[in-house]
Amino acid sequence: MSPSRPPRPRANQVTKAAQAGEGSKRIWIVAAVVAVVAFAGIIAVAISQDADDGGEETAAVEITGERIADPESAPGQPMPEVSGTSVDGESMSIEADGRPKVISFLAHWCPYCRNEVPRVVDWLEAGNEPDDVDLVAVSTNVSPIRENYPPSEWLEREDWTLPTLMDDGASSTHAAFGGGGFPYFVVVDADGTIVTTRSGELAEGELDQLIEQARAGA
Repeated sequence: MSPSRPPRPRANQVTKAAQAGEGSKRIWIVAAVVAVVAFAGIIAVAISQDADDGGEETAAVEITGERIADPESAPGQPMPEVSGTSVDGESMSIEADGRPKVISFLAHWCPYCRNEVPRVVDWLEAGNEPDDVDLVAVSTNVSPIRENYPPSEWLEREDWTLPTLMDDGASSTHAAFGGGGFPYFVVVDADGTIVTTRSGELAEGELDQLIEQARAGA
């Protein structure tokens, strides 16, 4: 007697089994793709939010007064007033308080700002800071995905000592003062009137000139 053998599966049974296996593989592949896309979406949203708000390097600001449309129209206009938080985490205001001011707007990724800051530090260390004119700064246009972030660490490395306000994630303070190119300087007299603005790196002696303009007034 011939040894018994199991019956061979029919062709249609083999086909159905193969199709079932292929279907299961497709389900797992689709599920994996969906998971990867979802994870990538979460990461993209997180990066986008960080890019918009600057993480802990920006803070809410309260701005009062008329906004300046552009640097060219700024002279002769009253300065906007702003209150918020400094890069040191302290409350800080830039307002018309009877003292002339030179306000510097700095962006951490700006190569001209990175050149300007150490020169100002050297100028301050040489004993040039005036007693009758306030020198203050605003850290603005912050972006975690751009170079030289975070700005607070950059300024600390440079031994920057001037009071520096953190702008908000929308750079509202920079925009309110006319939004000039970086570094951007706004000169204000004792009456709170904008005397002049200046964009770009300062030549030697030019900061002293801005201070004199703040003293002299509009």
